[in-house]
Amino acid sequence: MFKSLKAQLLLVLFSLVSLLVIEIVISKSTFTVFENQQRLAQSTIQKVQIVARLEKELIDLQRNVLIYKETGSKSVLDRTYSLVTSIDENINQFADIGFSDQNQANVDNFIIALKEHLNEYKTNFQEVEKSYAKRSALFENGINNELDTLGALVLTYDKKSYSLELQTDLLQVKLSAIKYINSPNFNLIKLFKNHITQLETDVRNGQLTSTQKAQFIDSLSAIKKSFNQLTQITRGYTYLVNVVMSGAANEFLYITKELSNLVSEEVASNKNSVEQETAAFSNFINFFLILTILISLASAAFFIRNVVNPIQSITTVFRKLAFGEAVLSIPELDKKDEIGELAKAAKVFSEKNRQTIRLLEQSEVQNKQQIEMNKALLLEKQKAEQATNAKSMFLANMSHEIRTPMNGIIGFVDLLKLTPLNNTQETYIERISYSSDIMMSVINDILDFSKIEAGKISIEEIEFSPSNVIDSLIQSLSPKAAEKGLAIRSFIDLSMPSRLKGDPTRIGQIILNICNNAIKFTEKGSVDIYVEYLKGESKPLQIRVIDTGVGMPPEACLHIFDSFTQADGSTSRRFGGTGLGLSIVKNLVELMNGEVHCESVQNKGSTFNVTLPLESTNNTSEVVFNGLALGYISNTESLLLPIKYWQQAGITLDLSTSYDSHTKAVGDISDVDTNPVIFEITSSTNLEEIKKQLKPLITELAPFGFIGNCDCVDLVNSMAKEFSAPKLTHPITPVSFKQFILSLTAKRTIKEQTAPIKSDSKDLYQGHVLLVEDNKVNQMVAGNMLTHHGFTFDLAENGLESLTAADKNHYDFVLMDMQMPIMDGYQAVKELRAKGYNNLFICGLSANAMKEDFDRAYEAGVDFYLTKPLTVDKFSDFLTEHYTNKS
Repeated sequence: MFKSLKAQLLLVLFSLVSLLVIEIVISKSTFTVFENQQRLAQSTIQKVQIVARLEKELIDLQRNVLIYKETGSKSVLDRTYSLVTSIDENINQFADIGFSDQNQANVDNFIIALKEHLNEYKTNFQEVEKSYAKRSALFENGINNELDTLGALVLTYDKKSYSLELQTDLLQVKLSAIKYINSPNFNLIKLFKNHITQLETDVRNGQLTSTQKAQFIDSLSAIKKSFNQLTQITRGYTYLVNVVMSGAANEFLYITKELSNLVSEEVASNKNSVEQETAAFSNFINFFLILTILISLASAAFFIRNVVNPIQSITTVFRKLAFGEAVLSIPELDKKDEIGELAKAAKVFSEKNRQTIRLLEQSEVQNKQQIEMNKALLLEKQKAEQATNAKSMFLANMSHEIRTPMNGIIGFVDLLKLTPLNNTQETYIERISYSSDIMMSVINDILDFSKIEAGKISIEEIEFSPSNVIDSLIQSLSPKAAEKGLAIRSFIDLSMPSRLKGDPTRIGQIILNICNNAIKFTEKGSVDIYVEYLKGESKPLQIRVIDTGVGMPPEACLHIFDSFTQADGSTSRRFGGTGLGLSIVKNLVELMNGEVHCESVQNKGSTFNVTLPLESTNNTSEVVFNGLALGYISNTESLLLPIKYWQQAGITLDLSTSYDSHTKAVGDISDVDTNPVIFEITSSTNLEEIKKQLKPLITELAPFGFIGNCDCVDLVNSMAKEFSAPKLTHPITPVSFKQFILSLTAKRTIKEQTAPIKSDSKDLYQGHVLLVEDNKVNQMVAGNMLTHHGFTFDLAENGLESLTAADKNHYDFVLMDMQMPIMDGYQAVKELRAKGYNNLFICGLSANAMKEDFDRAYEAGVDFYLTKPLTVDKFSDFLTEHYTNKS
């Protein structure tokens, strides 16, 4: 049964566990005995402490009662009741502590007696307290106040000597009463009565009227009566304190002495019991310790002989096998227990070890093959990275090489626009300019796509005005839509915060690409732009673009954002385009942690929705006209702008179908001065009617304006020009809406100021410029733009020549091309800064438009960086921002 090592170990383990369990039981019993001893000791100490406290507090209680009898102090009264409460608590606490059965009955009787005496003592003291209070009140009201009243009466008597005699008698009566109050005794009672008798005699024999004597004698009788009551009360509570309560206190002390004796008996009895129990447990524990030591020694010998020594032998075998050493024999193979099984396993391990050595030799060969494959894979990875870098470099170089000639084309086109042209030439120039813009759009799309694909595009986090961004976008989109005869309308949430935090350039690019796509694929109808800011949403900026274009099937929406993809392959030939615009949109939106999706119905149109998580930095709206009321004349049921739009701006509309009905609603025409009127122009058929309705407004100098849709732009413009009135047409932005309302609410005068004639001439500047450019065409473009703006300039064809020119002449600023032979612009700028030209304004000029090109230029030391192609407007904006020396 016990042949296996497992059974033997279990037997030994059972024996040790049994010993452990017995030891735990003994320990618990020992702990219980010790705990009982501790409890008894603690109970004994507590009993002694309580009895001592009772004795001390009883003495303090009697002392406080005696003090109160003499002084009547409020603090002594509070202390006395506090001691009564404490004694009661100590009695209850003592009653809760257990005693032996033989003493418990006596203790219970003592406790009952203590409680009865304490209650009687408390009742008697309450009587003392009441008597003292009654005595004090009787003295104050029945004696002291009466004497004071008589004293005041005496002062009114005419005979001063007699009055003084009576005052002396009254004072002696009062002093004897006070002495008795402070120290009651029979002699003071007698003294009080003598003084009051003397006072009565002086009153009767004095020079008073019979009425005054009767009044005086009655008051003295009342005082004597009060004093008699006072002496009776004093005797009563003095007896209670000195006799009754003192006796109760002595009985208290006797009982506490008896309780102390009982506690002493308990201590002696408990001590004998503890000593007997401790001796018995000590003998048993000593026996058990000897037994435990013997069993432990036997278990240790068993483990060494049957487990430790065999395992050491087997371990030596396994160590040799682990190091690949040869093992000639395996010990303990003849055993029938687990050690024998372990020895057999060692034998198997030895055989497997030899097999493993053979497998390792084969693995080394395979590892060498794997290393060669990894090298080949790394080489292919490097080739792929080189190909990606080469593609990015090719796109950057292609952008530079295309932008360089485009700079000449666009620059000269802009310059040609400034010269006298006939109608045909103007048409050709506009076509060239439009085609150039398309070409630049394609280049920019390819460049942005390459930046995104290379992971080199970054998103800014700056404050910007969403209204300004949208206004600029609408202005750039309107000409394209007008050329195709499309109505482009914008509905911008006027309650949108005035400042948001994000990348305004990339947000503008997202909206521009979606709108350009909508305009491209819409042949007739409209493109509507909705922008709103929903506070509380995780992605509050909501952009929606709806067109009435060709649309696409639902399945095409799944791939519309893929690179180089359009909904239908035939549309590429029909409408053109690279298929990168929407791919760029999707990538930019995802970089901003936003979302974009498309919904479309073929032949009916498409809707693009964009949501961006932009936080607001200023929650106030840019367009707020709180309390403004306007008249609105329209002959259509649906307004050009919904009522909600006006409400967002804080404007209340008074809707009418004609001016006559409007004036009836608002009252006298003089009220119109505070309520401007807006006329909605829907067609040319109602122009004459509107003109008739304008006459009273013009006569009264009342403010009015015109509003119209995209298809009525010319009509609105002609009416606004004819009547010198503000106008508003779609597309409507917050900026244009605000300007319209401000113009509408401005005062009109009899003689309207003539609007300034817009001049095509640019502001002329003064200054001498160093132009550093190696390309002949670009030299002409930049040179003519400088001359057009009033500058003179010197020309340097490389960076080295620019250093020489800077040393010889003074220049107001430098236009520096960054890509040149001999010495490029980067090196030239560094050299100029190193030579001390730190205050010289240097504007970099290059066809390279990658972010790293900007970073490299600013790192070299340029103050500003312009990308080619260079246009007149771009150059004018640069001068307006950075140069102030005008002629």
